[in-house]
Amino acid sequence: MAMADNLFQPEPFFIEFEQVYLHGDMLRPPDKVDYPPAVLFLHGADRSEDRTVFNVLRQLLLSQYGLSSCAFDFIGHGSTGGKWGCSTLQECTAQALDMVDACFDCQPFSIVGVGMGAYTALKVVPEDSVSNLVLITPALYSPEVYETTLCEVFNQDAPDAPKHWKQTDVWEVMQGFQGKVSIVTASQDQMIPPEIATRLYSQAGVARERRIVEVPGSSHALIAFANRHPAILSSLAGVIADTCSLSEAQEPRLFGGGFLVQEGQGS
Repeated sequence: MAMADNLFQPEPFFIEFEQVYLHGDMLRPPDKVDYPPAVLFLHGADRSEDRTVFNVLRQLLLSQYGLSSCAFDFIGHGSTGGKWGCSTLQECTAQALDMVDACFDCQPFSIVGVGMGAYTALKVVPEDSVSNLVLITPALYSPEVYETTLCEVFNQDAPDAPKHWKQTDVWEVMQGFQGKVSIVTASQDQMIPPEIATRLYSQAGVARERRIVEVPGSSHALIAFANRHPAILSSLAGVIADTCSLSEAQEPRLFGGGFLVQEGQGS
């Protein structure tokens, strides 16, 4: 995976959101800078997470599969700055929607969401032209905490916190989604109950394609783990490219990396 001499240059940008500028960047080939990107990346809620976790993955997707992308830092993360945990889930959705309005020019696009970003992706689906979804170690939340700051959400009684997903408001989104869906799980995830992936898969009954992909040896911080294991990262890029491709042509799926794949088509 020697890419150092062939890196694409990200195009930084700033989007005004209330009293803050959201910092992001686009990664596109030089001859396509006038076209909207194909994929929006949404990072998770951990205070250490920001868009840079996707840097190598996005380079792979563009160089090997021609998939351009956009990523940004939610408020409280990365170069956007601000105090971590002060945004609500509702405000995170609003930030993502503003990013979509600014970057995608009403064109269909795919979303790769990690952790909280997966929930945000599902909240964006009813509002915009989302073609495909890749939900990585997805965290789901109930409506009762939607207007609660993230800091308060994560400071709630820890043993009860995982139960919020059972009352989530995004099951209906999955039930109606007709694009391709990949749910990527970590074999050693101690934070996200495995039932979430199973339920998301079962709810995606009308999806054009759906799959659960388990990454062996990884904890909840799956992207960081993949960044340290080139074969895993390459296989993950293959999963994303296969999901986010708008082409109808299907090649045999040989993701490698020891990935365990359950897949099917909607009814």
